[in-house]
Amino acid sequence: MHRIVFIIPYIGKYPWYFPYFLHSCRYNPTVDFLIFTDNNDPNLDLPTNVKVNPYSMEQFRVDPAKALGFEIAINTGYKLCDFK
Repeated sequence: MHRIVFIIPYIGKYPWYFPYFLHSCRYNPTVDFLIFTDNNDPNLDLPTNVKVNPYSMEQFRVDPAKALGFEIAINTGYKLCDFK
């Protein structure tokens, strides 16, 4: 059986609706969610299928640069959607 994994980079403060997103994840137990973020909010009620991994904007600039062979010009989390 195949599994689905959503890889979600998120830099900055979580949006107001983030608890609702986590709640919806709870009702999709066959899907795993990996969130890479610099946000270290300890008050999250994480479902078992959601994993939060510490990841800084600096790490995001370094890792893709290694893989792609050139520097990327993204300085804020807002521009991550442009990189996709």
